[in-house]
Amino acid sequence: MEQIDRMEISGAVSAGKAQGARSATGNFPARLLAGWRADVVSLAMGASFPLAFAPYGYGLIAYPVLAVFFLACLNASAIRAAWRGWLFGVGQFTVGCGWVYTGLQYGGGVPAGLPLLLTVYLVGVLALYPALAALVSASLYARRPHTLLLVALPLTWALAEYARSTLWTGFPWLLAGYS
Repeated sequence: MEQIDRMEISGAVSAGKAQGARSATGNFPARLLAGWRADVVSLAMGASFPLAFAPYGYGLIAYPVLAVFFLACLNASAIRAAWRGWLFGVGQFTVGCGWVYTGLQYGGGVPAGLPLLLTVYLVGVLALYPALAALVSASLYARRPHTLLLVALPLTWALAEYARSTLWTGFPWLLAGYS
């Protein structure tokens, strides 16, 4: 894990130097979005994403949230990008699907303790879709990071959301197109 973190930081910093992006802070965004910090940022961005939907209605927040998440995946290995995608999904569906727990607890007649277990399971499974999008993008475009950021991640994100809304009766909840 430590070796991956160092590789991400050195890769991100050297990419910034190659593009002439030196600054007094030593390429601040590359250091901020590398290693465990990018993992935390991915989780936080996922938890912020549901603010773009009802009842909050801050639709424009979806753009910077997804942009920061995509940047967090930019210089990551495929496995690390998948981990960040899963963390994003955990944040997204934990905050955005709290109603599932409430429905099971109070309206579903489910025995005590089971609603929490079922909701955690649902969140974990739904988080696999953003993880899959990040994994596929990072695997296909590892050598072309700007193509990954501008083309591959948005495309695979849309495909993953389509799959999530149609496979196994679908769960079309918190789709970016509705924000």
